[in-house]
Formats: sequence, C-alpha cells, structure tokens
Amino acid sequence: MFGLKAGHGWSNRIDFRGLAVFLRRLYPSKTAARVAADTGLPADSIKKWLSLEVQPNGRAMLVLVCVYGADLILASVKDAPDWCNRDARRARRAKLLAEIAEIESEIEL
Repeated sequence: MFGLKAGHGWSNRIDFRGLAVFLRRLYPSKTAARVAADTGLPADSIKKWLSLEVQPNGRAMLVLVCVYGADLILASVKDAPDWCNRDARRARRAKLLAEIAEIESEIEL
C-alpha cells in the first residue's frame, strides 16, 4: 500500500527533528505562530514540537501533510517512499511553471 514495505520498520524512520528543521526553514521567525496560522493547530503544541519536547499526534501530522504536502513528508521521514519524491517533484514543477507564467505576464505588460 502506497509503496510501504510490510512490517513495522517505518515506526523508527520518523524524523521529528527533520520536521522541526523543515518548519523553521519555512518560517525562520515566529515559527510556531505562523504554522498555527497556516494549520489551525495550537501554537503551544507547535512550540513543544519545535523544542522536541513532544511529537505531533497522528491528527496533527495529517493536518501538516495536507497543508505542506510531500515536502513535509520528505523532511520528516528517513528514506521516504518513491511516491513521495515523485509528488514533491511534481509540486515543485507546478510552482516553477506558475512563477514562469507570472513573470511572462509581467514582461508582456
């Protein structure tokens, strides 16, 4: 299912430090407040994740994935599944194409 291997090997591949680094890279200042604004999750909980006091629960991880996409998974999972790498590349491509279209429309003005 989704390219996952059988067994429980994935439980020790979760990298919560990588998640914290991803969120801080996304928002270098006021990280918890800005992630809370994006997700609707409590800023106090996010502060605890960033300090590695606690780990996000399953619901919070799903919300984070829905908001930040495959890039969040890549940052939070050691040796991410192939589908995740593929989806992240597609998302980056779409973003770049949108940026190109915006630049081209500015040039035509």
